[in-house]
Amino acid sequence: AIQLLTSDLTDLLTRLTAPAHDLESVYACKSLAAEAPHMVLARQPVLEGIHSMMDLLNKFNYPVDEHVMDASWEVRALPDRVLDVCKTRSEELPAEEKKYREAL
Repeated sequence: AIQLLTSDLTDLLTRLTAPAHDLESVYACKSLAAEAPHMVLARQPVLEGIHSMMDLLNKFNYPVDEHVMDASWEVRALPDRVLDVCKTRSEELPAEEKKYREAL
């Protein structure tokens, strides 16, 4: 679950941060930036389950593989990064849209 969620959110980040190269890519990014917070919210139950599981393992000092622990912390940080990038891109995209509109 951790690996799948990490891959999913990382792919979302990659698509959000891809540079726009024309008006169509600006619109696609705007749409994705508007939709991404909902996508993160939809994954919230899985994220909470991962948090709970890792907290329980830590509470009882259960030996957890270092890679799993690292992945757990990474997936905990990804939703906030996605939301930050959405906010940033939403602020940047109007200027990019204007640039490509003027080029037409």
